[in-house]
Amino acid sequence: MLAVLSGLSVATMTVATRDGAELAQRLRRLPPRVGAIFVVGAGRRCAREAQQMLIDLGERPFVTEDDLRAITLTAATLLYLGGLGRPVSSARVLVVGAPTVSVVVALLLAAGIGQIAVWVPGAAGVPLEQACRDADVVINLLVGDPGVDVLVRRTAWDRPCGSVIGIRHVHELLLALPGLARAVAGSIGPLIDVEVYDACVRGLVAATPPGWTLPSLTSRVTTYQVAVHAARVFSPFQGPTTG
Repeated sequence: MLAVLSGLSVATMTVATRDGAELAQRLRRLPPRVGAIFVVGAGRRCAREAQQMLIDLGERPFVTEDDLRAITLTAATLLYLGGLGRPVSSARVLVVGAPTVSVVVALLLAAGIGQIAVWVPGAAGVPLEQACRDADVVINLLVGDPGVDVLVRRTAWDRPCGSVIGIRHVHELLLALPGLARAVAGSIGPLIDVEVYDACVRGLVAATPPGWTLPSLTSRVTTYQVAVHAARVFSPFQGPTTG
């Protein structure tokens, strides 16, 4: 699907590793024709360690599941607030499980969210129900966690429809990937960072039809908008060609 949506050649491979250092070493051996890497199923800590090592070495772009999750969730938050007509500067967002995906907080800040709170399972503090009380949006990063997911679902019963946001389908996770891959392929020595992810967020928002909570993964508009916004960061004077 990625190949069809991005118009790029895509190859998959299975890599068995013990830690992030070994994963980074194996990925460095990939042939030069591999322009970017997307890793799934490596484990959060392993993937993040390998990503940081490749960034430090100036290697090719490396995107993790957590990065894509943060992009989609931030876009969904902006779309929800936009539907309410609520300025982001005065919005209050609660992130459930923030330490697991720190880039989410970074993207919310980049989007201009006025108040961001964090609720971590097992940490001392107020109960989740109380923490959610004054939040305009609750972002659930722990979808699939049996204990926390149940708690978050319960809080949703007494909240406005759509105000609890989480990723439950793989197509939502992958929304930004085709366009980001296309932008990377059209750039020279691209560096992927929070600024690029923020551009992907803007692309997803721009691609979303009125009244929708997120755009369609299979829409060419989604791929194009993300690619255009990301390319403007990589090269401010040149965007990707249409195809």
